[in-house]
Amino acid sequence: MLRRGTGPKRGVAFRPMAPATLSCDPITVALKPLMRERKLTYRALADLTRAADAEGRGVTYVYLCALTSGREYPSQRSIELIAACLGIEPGYFAEYRLAELRRELNGREVGFEAAWRRYSQLVR
Repeated sequence: MLRRGTGPKRGVAFRPMAPATLSCDPITVALKPLMRERKLTYRALADLTRAADAEGRGVTYVYLCALTSGREYPSQRSIELIAACLGIEPGYFAEYRLAELRRELNGREVGFEAAWRRYSQLVR
């Protein structure tokens, strides 16, 4: 799910992967095979993210290199852009799912009651 003002501004030409497919690997491991499968270089993926970003910024080649080497930790926005350009859901990446869970448990962001209900569901 993309938040308003972030993510792609138009569709991407890749076919989506099966919805049930999720990676349990960190993005440092999960991203490279996806790029290889689509015959994308870091520069090509960076260009796609810039073209798809509503703000026109995308992610840079340097950021992608740092991301896959483990020197950078991905933001939700960058994962959303990368996933859109690869034709997959952002939730494919474990870091995105973890960030969503953190947001669901953040009492300041979703409210204490909602955070407490989500926590109670998880510990059952």
